[in-house]
Amino acid sequence: MSLRQPASSDNWNGIVAAVALFALVSVAGCSDHVIVDPAPGINGTAERLAVGENSSVTHVPVEFSAALSEAEASGKTLVVDFGAAWCGPCRMLKPEMEKVAGRLQDKAIVLTVDVDHELELTAHFQVGAIPDVRFFQHGKAAGGVIGFHTAEQIIAKLPSN
Repeated sequence: MSLRQPASSDNWNGIVAAVALFALVSVAGCSDHVIVDPAPGINGTAERLAVGENSSVTHVPVEFSAALSEAEASGKTLVVDFGAAWCGPCRMLKPEMEKVAGRLQDKAIVLTVDVDHELELTAHFQVGAIPDVRFFQHGKAAGGVIGFHTAEQIIAKLPSN
């Protein structure tokens, strides 16, 4: 007499379906990105990662709408990192975003937005997971990445003008 019962095909099919669903959600959650364009009147405070003469990066308070207007007028891409101080992956991303700012200073304006303090921006752009890096070109949403990525990975994902 065996203590182990063979798995029925119904049980096996349920397990396969659960694994497939998990894989689909995992992949979709990392690659799908909500595309939301900025709207008139949507504003908040962000920090601009400004690159100094000696390549040091400082965080300068700026209004989101002013940075968006500047990026649009200059033809630069606006790169916005939505994150929070308590988030481990967000803290890991901070030096990577500083590298992005340094490497793309002629092509992009890089901002960070604290989702805990900027609820209107967070809600408008439907940020559901952090870190969430968004790209904006010509005043319109142009993709982004969710989760921790290296500076090289973020730069590789930037849309071309």
